[in-house]
Amino acid sequence: MEIIQKQACTMIGKVFLPTDIDEQRSYAAAIQQVENDINFVNFLKENNLEHQRAALYVFAPDSFMYWYGVVVHQLPNELKGLRQFGLPSCKVANYITESQNLTHFLAPVNQTIPMFLDKLNKENVTYHENLGESDVPYILEELDLDTKKLTQSLYLDASDLSK
Repeated sequence: MEIIQKQACTMIGKVFLPTDIDEQRSYAAAIQQVENDINFVNFLKENNLEHQRAALYVFAPDSFMYWYGVVVHQLPNELKGLRQFGLPSCKVANYITESQNLTHFLAPVNQTIPMFLDKLNKENVTYHENLGESDVPYILEELDLDTKKLTQSLYLDASDLSK
């Protein structure tokens, strides 16, 4: 685990709500919908991103949004059928896990997020108890399918860093 300054980036993909979670408490069906979307497939090919995937959790005090797609550092000219969400340059707590694949994104949300936060707790990282109360209420998960490295990043606001 390390705390680093993450550069501003943009999540490109599709957004889903908690009501889109399936009976296994995952976004598997939503992810499959994105993976099968011709606009997403074409975007990956046109931007040489076939081996990248990302998930973004945007928290509010009482809910959250789930994004699935890829992260870019330069906005493409066209986003046919896809949406974008800008993430600021910010300090983040990064945790890297080796030997991961797309099945990580199919795991139940009520397991993956608490497991990640537990790892940060063990490293004495402080953050808002309710992530939706943070000025930067984001958890970003980036998977490199070539290296099989999963990078999970919790965005930290100034009050998290001063504790």
